[in-house]
Amino acid sequence: MTFGGHRLGIDFGTLTTVAALAGPDGSIRPLVLDSDLPFGAGRDSTGVEPVAAVLSRVATAAGAAGVTPATVLTHPATWHQDRRRRLTDAARMAGLGEPALLPAPMAAARYYTAVLGRPVPDGGCLVVYNLGAGSFAVSVVRQAADGFAIAAADGLPDAGGLDLDAAVVRLARTRTAADPAWERLDRPRGPEEAAARLRLWHGARVAREELSAAPVAELYVPLAGALHITREDFERAAAPVLDRTVERTLAVLRDARVAPQDVAGVFLTGGATRTPIVAELLHRVLRMAPVTVEHPDLVAAYGAVQSPGRTAPPIAAPSAARPRIKPALLHTLSPGGIVRGAPPVNAMAISPDGRLLAAGGDDRRVRVWDLAAGQVRLTLEHDGPVRAVAFAPDGTLLATAGGHPRRPARTLRVWQSADGRRRQAFDTEPGGPAAVAFHPGGRLLAAAGSDGAIRIYDLADGRESVHRPPGAAAIHALAFSPDGALLASADDAGRVALHHGGPVLPGHRGPVLGVAFSAAVLASAGADGSVRLWETPTGTARATLEGHTDPVAAVAFNPAGTLLASAGLDTTIRLWDPATCAHLFTLDGHDGAVRALAFTPDGAVLASTGADGAVRLWNVSGRP
Repeated sequence: MTFGGHRLGIDFGTLTTVAALAGPDGSIRPLVLDSDLPFGAGRDSTGVEPVAAVLSRVATAAGAAGVTPATVLTHPATWHQDRRRRLTDAARMAGLGEPALLPAPMAAARYYTAVLGRPVPDGGCLVVYNLGAGSFAVSVVRQAADGFAIAAADGLPDAGGLDLDAAVVRLARTRTAADPAWERLDRPRGPEEAAARLRLWHGARVAREELSAAPVAELYVPLAGALHITREDFERAAAPVLDRTVERTLAVLRDARVAPQDVAGVFLTGGATRTPIVAELLHRVLRMAPVTVEHPDLVAAYGAVQSPGRTAPPIAAPSAARPRIKPALLHTLSPGGIVRGAPPVNAMAISPDGRLLAAGGDDRRVRVWDLAAGQVRLTLEHDGPVRAVAFAPDGTLLATAGGHPRRPARTLRVWQSADGRRRQAFDTEPGGPAAVAFHPGGRLLAAAGSDGAIRIYDLADGRESVHRPPGAAAIHALAFSPDGALLASADDAGRVALHHGGPVLPGHRGPVLGVAFSAAVLASAGADGSVRLWETPTGTARATLEGHTDPVAAVAFNPAGTLLASAGLDTTIRLWDPATCAHLFTLDGHDGAVRALAFTPDGAVLASTGADGAVRLWNVSGRP
């Protein structure tokens, strides 16, 4: 079934529900709901009315977007006909019309092939491991000539992010068992104690998410006090839950009569798969590194709006030749329409929904462009050159760094991206950080610069932690891995460091100026003119890409990880195939050094900017 016009994909869950809206042009963006994006009808809810109440909020958000979309609803593969019928009835009651239903693992398989560009050979199988907020589901999806089919599926209703939060609470209880506060937290006797219990569980979730990126997290137990939890302690506490999911995965493979060595891929979906130990356990058992993405909670909703004809073509073999791209310049953005003589731009980022582009440079301004209109929407000011910009994962915030070269001032600033109101500001080193990066969870912001220290800011409570690596030199770039488990830094001493337990990667002959992650590869850009590729999380050297005649200032992967771009001070941009390490194309057009790169969320457009002050937009989709 194909849809014209707008399409609405809804991944309904017991505790979380997310939605994505696709336009006629194929662009997809998460649908912003009227409260926090995740919400659901409850673990025990099977009635039509509670589900309709959730879906009506999605319908309201779709209506606010000014469109009437065709709707696709995903559901667990194990749901029987009566459960699916109730979901359809709830959609009608919510005003969504007659929806199409799609098993969630099939939607994930569409995302895997269409969005990530990963082939599944004819007859091959993809394991979809979905660890959501409230439950766990695993499916084996087989590729056939007419598309995907589910070979086997099962799940656990009591294994999800909520149960991992419970492991954190159990750890806290073990360490403070004698404290009488637990009696009041377990059985609240009034609104204040009930609120304290809610704060405890909210804090447990935040601590679990922080442990995806940091070795230690602080948990405040209301009425009792604060304590520190290590990632090692958490992983031991979570092992009983996660071991059950791995055992169920192996059982589903047996049901499908598929040996682990015959699996074409393992795909992690659901927000709780950001927990690093999940991928490690599966890798250990299946002898295959699972594929992860930056926003695993959006996979089913995004996959639901993909056209079946596009997303699941039969593929003869994984080694099928990749079509050669033919990039073309689409548009040039420059302040006041001046292409030559505009102030140099040092940093650039594109919002997760692909609507906004932020660029900051030597004129002390960050201009936020509306990409559809090609016009400046906001102008934000610093008291010194702007050196770094980054959008938050949900696109609501924009971090910018720049300031006076001799005094700290408020050199790191966080703005509301919608209206440019300043939300927070932090004193850092003089001149401001040279690099900023948001953690995939959205709460933490990392910044670093000439003093070699990495500062992590908690945007929820304003706390700051400082990490000073041994022998640290000036840091030029930062990047979090898509799962948030690693933070990479590039420094003046030619090193790429993988923080939170990873190795230090030497190899560049001179400063490292840029770093970027795909799901399984880290790319680094060197002043020696080379681009280096490393396997993550091991840090094993994979390849050295050469061709630039001057230092490489930046690198960027498209969202699928199938295309790598590098920016050179030699005024060129080079496009590479990360799988084969082949050079695909060289883009010329800038009148000076290229300093920054960014892909749109669909990977179809590459933005580049630098010393000439112009932002150039390139079509790299391979389509006219």
